[in-house]
Amino acid sequence: MTKVLLLGLGRWGVNHLRNLHSQPVELYVAEIGEKQLEPARKLGLPAERLTTNYKNFAGKVDGVVIVTPAPTHFALCKEFLEAGKDVFVEKPLTLANEESKQLAELAEKTKRILQVGHILRFDPATLWLRDAIQNGDFGKVNMIRGHFGGFKRPRNDSGVMFADGIHFADLFNFIHAASHEIWLEPQTISWDAAWMTSRSSRSNMTRRTAKRGRRSKMTISFPANFARSSFAATN
Repeated sequence: MTKVLLLGLGRWGVNHLRNLHSQPVELYVAEIGEKQLEPARKLGLPAERLTTNYKNFAGKVDGVVIVTPAPTHFALCKEFLEAGKDVFVEKPLTLANEESKQLAELAEKTKRILQVGHILRFDPATLWLRDAIQNGDFGKVNMIRGHFGGFKRPRNDSGVMFADGIHFADLFNFIHAASHEIWLEPQTISWDAAWMTSRSSRSNMTRRTAKRGRRSKMTISFPANFARSSFAATN
């Protein structure tokens, strides 16, 4: 049976715990403290598969699921890839392009799997839109615009672009497949922030705009308390 080590039982880590526990794998879990391991105990995982030092299990597993704060991703992914383990890591892969490239090259060199948890890729609507664009159903696409909103508390380990905006960078590349690549370049990003005092209105709006080439533009908006997602393409 495949042995998997789960690192992290935070807000998103408990979802991985639930899903992995339902799979035919031998699951091990590591967290920074005994209190944080309580969700795994409640699911009935034996004490000998729980630890506050992930290195206790690193040598005995086949793969690892990393759901830790973003600044720790590079070092952990690198350590496990070098040890010959397959790695699934939550987004963002890293907080620096060069580190991400290093990990991709390392995975290729060691012939290990390195997968990033871009969950929105697997939504049926995303798959339909990707196929429709690739089949030319909309003609030539010149602009894509995404809007992201939710009621979750903000992450404090990376910022809104890595936590939420990265979904659009990945989705836009994914649905365009081999025909285009979309980049977010720092020198083309502009900010516009506004505070709305009404509790029923959108609040703390942050907008970023990124240009790609001469004819395409991507705009991303993040309202703090507006739970709706929309996607539009024009040609």
